[in-house]
Amino acid sequence: MLVLGAAATAFGDLPTAQFLLVGQGARSAAMGDAVVSNCFDYSSMYWNPAASVFMANPSSGLGGAQLPAGISSGYLSFAGPVNPNKTVGFGMNLIYEGANVPSYDIAGNKLADLNTFDFAYQFALAFKLGEHFSFAPEIGFVAMDLDNYFSDPAFNLGLSTLYKNDRFSAGLVFANMGGRLQFTDEKGNTIGDPQSQPQLMRYGASYSLLKNRNLLISYSHQDVNDDSAASWSSFGAELYLSRVIALRAGTRSGSDGSTVQSFGFGLNFPRIVLEFAQTMSPSALDGMNTSTFDLQFKFNSPSARAYTAESTPPKEEEGRIFKRAAAQPLDQQQPLVAAAPVTPVAPVPVAAPAVPAPVETAIQPVPEADRLTVAVQELTGKGVSAMDASVVSDFLRDALTNTKTYNLVERSSMEQLLSEQKFQMSGCTSDECAVKMGKILNVQRMILGSFSKLGDVYYISVRMVDVEKGTIMSAETVNAADMKDILSRCVELSNRLSKNPGKKSDTLPASQNPQPTNTQSAPAQSK
Repeated sequence: MLVLGAAATAFGDLPTAQFLLVGQGARSAAMGDAVVSNCFDYSSMYWNPAASVFMANPSSGLGGAQLPAGISSGYLSFAGPVNPNKTVGFGMNLIYEGANVPSYDIAGNKLADLNTFDFAYQFALAFKLGEHFSFAPEIGFVAMDLDNYFSDPAFNLGLSTLYKNDRFSAGLVFANMGGRLQFTDEKGNTIGDPQSQPQLMRYGASYSLLKNRNLLISYSHQDVNDDSAASWSSFGAELYLSRVIALRAGTRSGSDGSTVQSFGFGLNFPRIVLEFAQTMSPSALDGMNTSTFDLQFKFNSPSARAYTAESTPPKEEEGRIFKRAAAQPLDQQQPLVAAAPVTPVAPVPVAAPAVPAPVETAIQPVPEADRLTVAVQELTGKGVSAMDASVVSDFLRDALTNTKTYNLVERSSMEQLLSEQKFQMSGCTSDECAVKMGKILNVQRMILGSFSKLGDVYYISVRMVDVEKGTIMSAETVNAADMKDILSRCVELSNRLSKNPGKKSDTLPASQNPQPTNTQSAPAQSK
C-alpha cells in the first residue's frame, strides 16, 4: 500500500518516499510504535538515534515485514555506544522496500507489473549531555526506483533528543528534513516537479512500573507535514516475565479514526534476541494484517572488554573470560619479599625479611563434600536497571563458585524450588525473608544485597546470613568507577566472603562429630 501511495504521490501534492513512514522493528510493531522514548536496541536508528548512547550493548540486527499487496519491507541496522564512558553513540541503517505494482492503460487493459525498489541510508552520532540527556544529528540519503521512473538521491536529515532517568524517559525527533526528490524517466527526461520527503515530528514518554521495573508503559505521537492521514497516536506496554521472555501489546489510532491493535513477544538471550509482532487492522481494512520478525545480535560493550589487566584473546567466549578473571587474583598473589637463601656454609644467621604490607591471603579450597551450601538472592537494583542487577548477581555466583569454598545453588534451581512452594522471590530483601528462603532451599547460608549507582560510581553491597541462627555473618561493599570494573569487583567480593567459609563438620552436633581415638593402651588390671 505504501509503495502504491508512493507511486501515486510521486507526481502529486502529497510527500513522496512514503516507505520512510513504515515503522521498523518487531518490538515497536508489537507496542503500536509507542517506542520513541524507549528504543534502546538496534531500531533506535529509525525511531530515536539519541537513544543509542543509553544502550547497554552495541547491537546489530535485521528485520523484515510482509506488508499487504505483496509489498516487502526490510531493515538492517547497527547502533550503540562506541566509547567506554558511553558518552558517544553511533548508528547506521538501511531501509528498503520492494513490490510488484499492477499497472493498466487508460482503457483498463492489464499491462506488465511495475517493479519498484526504494531505499534509504542513514548515519547518526549521539552525544550524552550530563547523566540524563542526549542528542543526535542524523544524515543520509534516499532514492526511489518506480520501474520506468527514477529519482536522484536526495539528502535525508534528522535531529533527535532523549531524556532518561531510572524509571522515566522522554524523546523528541525531527526526521526526513532533507531535500526534494526529482524524478526522471529512463531517457533522462525530467518528470514533474521535485517532490518533498514526508517531514515529520515524533515525541513520546515512557514509565517503568513494579519494584523491578519490568513493566513498561509508553505513549508516542507522530505528525507528518502536508499529510495528516499519516499522523497517529499510540499506547504500548511491555512486560518482562523473566530475563528471557518479554510480552508486548499496543494500539495505534490514526488521524482518520482507524485503530490498529498489535501484540508480540521477544526472546532475549545473552548475545541473540528474537522478536515477533502481529498487527491486526480494523475490519474495514480486512486483509491488511502484518507480521514482523527480527533477529538482533548484541556485542560486548566497549566498557566491558578489559576485564583484567592482561588482555584476553578475542576468540575466548564470555564464560571463559570470566573464569580467567575470577582465578587471576589467586594466581597473581606472589610473596612481595622473598627470604634470603640460607646456605649451610655461611654460619652467619640471616635476618628475617621485612614484613610487607598486608596482602590478601590466597583462598584455600574446601573439599566438596565438606562445603556449606549457599544461595545468592537476586541483587536489588538501585539507580540501575533490574537487568543489570541480575547480570551482576550471576557474576557474583560464578565468582563464588570459582573460589571452591561453597556449593552454590543455581538460579534456575532456586526459581523452581521457590515456585513449587509458591514463594515470591522478588521483593525479598530483608534478612528475615532471606532466612525463610534459605530454609525452603535447604541451604546453610544466604547472600543478599544490592547493586546501586550513586553519581558516577557503582556499588555492590552484600551480606551473608546464617540461615539456622538468622544472624548476619558478614557484610561487604565494593565500588567501581566504571562498568568495566564490575566483574573484577565481584571477584574481589567473592574472595572476601570466602576468607572464612566454614565447613559442614563445623555445623554438625557434637554427637555427630567424629571423636579422636585414644591410641594408648589402657594399663592391665592385676588379678
